[in-house]
Amino acid sequence: MKKLLLFFLLVLPAFTFLASQEVPKEKLKIFVEGSWIDFNYIRNNTPFVDFVNDPKVCDVHIIISRQSTGGGGFHYSFEYYGLEIPKIPELKLSCYTLSYDTDEIIRQKQLKTLHAGLLPFINEKSGAPELSVISSSETTNYATDSSRSETVDPWRKWIFKLGTDVGFDGEEQKKNLEYSFSFRAEKVTDLWKISNQYDYERSEGTIKKDNGEKIKAIRIEQDADVRFVFSINPHWSFGVFLEGSQNTYRNIKMQLEAIPALQYNFYNWKESDRRQFTFSYFLGPTYNEYYETTVFDKMNEWLWVQNIEIRLNRLETWGEINAWIEGGHFFPDFENYFYEAGIDVGFRISKGVSVYFRIQAESIHNQIYLPDSELTDEELLLNTRKLPTTFEYSGRMGLRFQFGSIFNNVVNERL
Repeated sequence: MKKLLLFFLLVLPAFTFLASQEVPKEKLKIFVEGSWIDFNYIRNNTPFVDFVNDPKVCDVHIIISRQSTGGGGFHYSFEYYGLEIPKIPELKLSCYTLSYDTDEIIRQKQLKTLHAGLLPFINEKSGAPELSVISSSETTNYATDSSRSETVDPWRKWIFKLGTDVGFDGEEQKKNLEYSFSFRAEKVTDLWKISNQYDYERSEGTIKKDNGEKIKAIRIEQDADVRFVFSINPHWSFGVFLEGSQNTYRNIKMQLEAIPALQYNFYNWKESDRRQFTFSYFLGPTYNEYYETTVFDKMNEWLWVQNIEIRLNRLETWGEINAWIEGGHFFPDFENYFYEAGIDVGFRISKGVSVYFRIQAESIHNQIYLPDSELTDEELLLNTRKLPTTFEYSGRMGLRFQFGSIFNNVVNERL
C-alpha cells in the first residue's frame, strides 16, 4: 500500500503537468511565388506561418503578379489557392503602389496585403485567437464618407518621364563612348491608352591599327513613337501606331510608319495579370529613305506592311508559359517576309523538381534595307552594319532539383 501511494505521489504531478499542456497547433504552410517581392522581408515579418519551398506540401499557394498602372506605379495581384482548405474559394487581393513610393513603402504595402489574405486560412487551419489586427490612422485610412470630394488631378492622368545616361570603356588600342536620351509621355484610362516616346542612342567607337591608323565608327539610333489604343469591349481593342525612326546600323536614314491594328483577347482583359491569349492584326503604309543604295537598287520607297501576331501568356500554380507566333510581309508580293516563333516555359514536374526552357527562332527574308556595297572589315569589327542573314535562333534550358527540409523561415544574409 505504501509503495502504491508513493507511486501516485511521484507520477501524479508529472501527469497533471502533461495534461495541462496544450497540444501545439500546426502553423499554416504557405508557398509564395512571384517577382518584385522582398521575400526576406516577408519571412522576417510573418512569424505566424511556415514558409515551405515545395508547393506540393503547402496549405495555401500564393501567386503574386505585377502590372504597370497609368500613374507610373504598379498594381500587385495576390491570388490565394487553399489547396488543403477547400472551404475557402480562390481569393484575390490587390495592392497599388505609386510612382514615388520608396522600396520600404512598397514592401510594407505588400506585406499588409499578404497578411490580410492569410487571415481566413489561418482561422480555418487552427483558429486565430493569438493574432490581432492593428490599424494605424496614420498609415491606413479606409474612410468612405460620401461628403469627401473626389481627387483633383491637375495633370489629367498624364505622366512624363525623362532619362539620360552616358557610358564609356577603353583599353590600349580601342575605346568606346555611348550616350542616350529618352522621353515618355503617357495617359492611361479604362477606355484609352495614349503613349508618346522618343529615344536617342549614339555610340562612337575608335580602333587603333598596328600602323598607327585610327578607325572611327559612329552608330546612331533614334525613334519617335506615338500610340493610340482604344478599348472597344472586354475582348476587342483598336489602335493606331505612328512612328518615325533613323538607324545607321540598318542603313535607314528615315522611316515613317502609320499602322492601324486590331486585337482580340480570348480572355477578359480583367484577367490580364494572370492570362492572356491575343490575336493581333497590323496593316498600314511605311516610307523608307536609305543612306546607301539597297540591294534592290532603291534610295527610297513606299511600302505596305501586313503583320499577324498570336500570343499566349499564362501564370498558374503549376508554372508559367509564354508562347508566340508572328509573321508579316511587304505588299504587293510575299517574297519579302519574316516569321518567328518562340516559347518560354517553366513548370514543376514533381516534388522538388522543376524544368524551364526558352526557344526562339526567326526566318528572315525582308532585309530590303541592306546596302548594295561590300561589307568592310572595319564595319564587321566595329559592328556598325547589319549582316545579311536568312535566320536567327536562340535557346536556353535547365533543370532544378531540390531535396531536404521543406521548412525554412530563417533569414541569414551574413557574408
